[in-house]
Amino acid sequence: MFLNGDFVAKGTVSLTGAAIGGNLGCGGSTFEGHVSLILERTKVTGSLYLDDGFRASGVIDLIDLTVDGLVDAEASWTHGRLLLDGFTCRRFAGDAPVDAAARLRWLDCQHPFHLTHDFRPQPWEQCAKVLAEMGHDRDARRVRIAKRRRTRNLGWLRANFVGDHVSAAFSFAGDLILDVTTGYGWRPWNALVGILILWAVAGWGYGSLPPGVMAPADALVYFSPRIPEECKTDWITLDPRSGPLTDARQIAAARDLGLPDHKWNGLSIVPEWKEICTRAMPSEYSTFSPFAYALDVLLPIVDLRQEKDWSPRVTDASGEVIGRFWPTAPYQWLRDWGIGYVARLLEWVLILFGWTLSALLLGAVTGVIRRD
Repeated sequence: MFLNGDFVAKGTVSLTGAAIGGNLGCGGSTFEGHVSLILERTKVTGSLYLDDGFRASGVIDLIDLTVDGLVDAEASWTHGRLLLDGFTCRRFAGDAPVDAAARLRWLDCQHPFHLTHDFRPQPWEQCAKVLAEMGHDRDARRVRIAKRRRTRNLGWLRANFVGDHVSAAFSFAGDLILDVTTGYGWRPWNALVGILILWAVAGWGYGSLPPGVMAPADALVYFSPRIPEECKTDWITLDPRSGPLTDARQIAAARDLGLPDHKWNGLSIVPEWKEICTRAMPSEYSTFSPFAYALDVLLPIVDLRQEKDWSPRVTDASGEVIGRFWPTAPYQWLRDWGIGYVARLLEWVLILFGWTLSALLLGAVTGVIRRD
């Protein structure tokens, strides 16, 4: 059936419930009625042509229309006057747009009420299904994600009571988390990127901590008489002083550990503090690594022994708060706030986000998170 070319309709053209064997051509035609074209429950075994300058000044009703192919052009779309609920087709044929950006603009041409309070998800699902079956998987994912984002605000729009608003707030927050972290299961790499960013920031943060904040978690190591007190001022670098100092304590510590003096031009030089402290530490104890520690805390399924061997502390051996931020604060709890508390807070944040992002990543990869 052909209504194309110079065909002009001054009123409504209705083919409701018709069965058309072959194509329905409306390319280049003009429909000027308030409700321009009604194809409700129509079945077309071929393709529907709405291209080549097709124009409609009113509503285009394609509700429950079934066609094999849709041949349209962006210039023929009428914003706010397209009814698509129940529309099905097998493919976008001819020169019809098949990219997600164009098809999303097409879906946005629906009646405003069908995009808000009376949201109709079927056209979005149908569009994504057609794109996927045509091999445009990436574009299909974008359409599905756009549909989920459209439904995010429905709770707010439909809420009438306080309880409805509270429920909508929780639903909105959960939906937003799924969107940002995994793209509703279609973009699991978002969670992986988040983990990598947290790891890099936390590793840099732990590496920037002042001496004395990170210390052995094992009390037997922390209070070991074998380790000189000088070494306990900086457990990270194990280099509390710079240069080969030869004071009595350094000499005594080196002798206690059985470290021989170094020979240089016939002179006897006592080992440096870093060498002394390194030898004093138990050989089976892991050396602190900022990035390894951050990764160990962040990922719940990883055990690098860093979290077991090391821990941030808020006071030194004398009980003095390390790195006070506000020593003259009017309240005691503010005076006691130091860099060690920041390190602990960072650890709690890493644990919380690590479990959350890991669970979301696993759910997205395995398909547990619903994608449709």
